This record gives sequence, C-alpha cells and structure tokens, in this order.
Amino acid sequence: MRGGRGQREPGRYALTESENGHVWGVCAEVEGLFREPERATYELLGWVPDGAEVRGWVGQRVWLVPDDETLDPWLLEDAESLPGRRPADALVLTGMDDYMGPPEGHGAPIRVHDRYRWLGSSREFTRILPDEQAAPLSS
Repeated sequence: MRGGRGQREPGRYALTESENGHVWGVCAEVEGLFREPERATYELLGWVPDGAEVRGWVGQRVWLVPDDETLDPWLLEDAESLPGRRPADALVLTGMDDYMGPPEGHGAPIRVHDRYRWLGSSREFTRILPDEQAAPLSS
C-alpha cells in the first residue's frame, strides 16, 4: 500500500501488488486499517501453580498446552495476569493470541509454559468475550 504521492487527489491510498505495481484498489481513507491487535482474555479454572504465584506481567511469549496430545499448543504474546474478583483457584490471563488461537470449543485441562518453565496447570479454561462481542442477556 502506498500513499497519494504523484496522484491527482491528495490523501488517496492505493493497494498495489509488490512485484509489478498492479493496483488492486484505491480509497480516500485508511482509518482503522492499522490498529493494535485485540487482546484475548482467558479464565483458567482449577489453577494450580508450579512454584511461585503468577501475578502481573507473565511473559512475552506464553504457551497454553492442551493435555490432549492430538491438539497443538497455542501462543499468547505479551501475556499478563489480571487482578480482580475471581474464585481462589482461578487465574485470568490476557494477551495477543497467535493467528490460530485455541481450538474451537476447547475447554479441557491445559498447562501453561513461558519458554523456560512450567507455570502451572488448570482443569478447564474459558475465553472471556469483550462486552461488545458477548451475547445479549435475555430478560
């Protein structure tokens, strides 16, 4: 993509192919195209730490590893533990999911690893949807 240099109308943007410059499309604005990735939030229920308690920033790269060996682990980047009201045996983690995220509908036990050591395990987990994505409550 390149800005409007050399074009008749200032402020226009063209999406072009890298190799030969073929123009795929032109638009007047690109607002919202470049933004921070959304953070995913997970609640890990039945959390059992492997050593020290997990608080605050957890790590740049944290893997959530399903106990089911047929499933691949997924990456949570810039992960941190969120404080707040929750059951004593729960941990809330937030971070940027890798491109795949967790397997659809997976809620079974997982283990958490930060590249250097196991941080702990949980008997189940759930993804917490942001308010704008949550299903409406029926009255």
